[in-house]
Amino acid sequence: MGQEPAIPKALLHGWNTSVITTFESGNAWTVFNRQSSARDREADMPNRLGDPNLPRGSRTPSAFFDTSVFADPGLDVKGNSGPGTVRGPGQNNWNVNTAKVFGLTERINLEFRAEMYNFFNHTQYKNINTNFSTFSGTTFGWITSARDGRFIQFGLRLTF
Repeated sequence: MGQEPAIPKALLHGWNTSVITTFESGNAWTVFNRQSSARDREADMPNRLGDPNLPRGSRTPSAFFDTSVFADPGLDVKGNSGPGTVRGPGQNNWNVNTAKVFGLTERINLEFRAEMYNFFNHTQYKNINTNFSTFSGTTFGWITSARDGRFIQFGLRLTF
């Protein structure tokens, strides 16, 4: 058997890869009443008539939870909805880093790095509108933002 060619071996061998994953369930969100006030200097809550949390497969960006289970208690009445009644979007994120050090001479090295955040580039929702309102055009129950999409950066470092 002959020796392996030096250039392909130098390019293909010796890579280091690391992965950081984050798996989180969604935060507990509180629904606030922005339609009427109990005028008691406390946070205004609407009335809750049932469980607002939808099954995972039926959530959409414009209907992340069931807004129909909330009702306006009326002016000067405190609603019965408590804190943390809505479960927000979770997170499933993969960050991948790969690097290789090339020995150019005995004392000079060149390191190449590629860092990829949100490696699989899937949408990860971040915030939801929990301000109760029945007014026309409201975005109550909608996703209002998302985490960044895939972000890739490259780096070179010369050490001598």
